[in-house]
Amino acid sequence: MMARGGSTKKSAMGQRIIAILPYIKQEIPIMIVFRALGFVSDHDILEHIIYDFEDPEMMEMVKPSLDEAFVRIRSFKE
Repeated sequence: MMARGGSTKKSAMGQRIIAILPYIKQEIPIMIVFRALGFVSDHDILEHIIYDFEDPEMMEMVKPSLDEAFVRIRSFKE
C-alpha cells in the first residue's frame, strides 16, 4: 500500500492511500479493497486502519481516501 498525492512534502497529509496488487495494472483505493473484502461501513474499515479515533491528525490522513471512495461508490450507484 502506498500514499499518493500531488504534494511534494514528505508528510502523508492530504494523500490518498492506494493498494497496488499483482497482475492488476490500475491503482486501487484502499477503501475499495476493504469493501471488496466485505467491510461495508466506513467505521468498520477505519477500525482496521486507525488505532486512535481521538487523534485528529490520523483522521485527517485518511480523509482523502474516504472522500475518493465516496465519489467512486456514488458513481457506481448512478
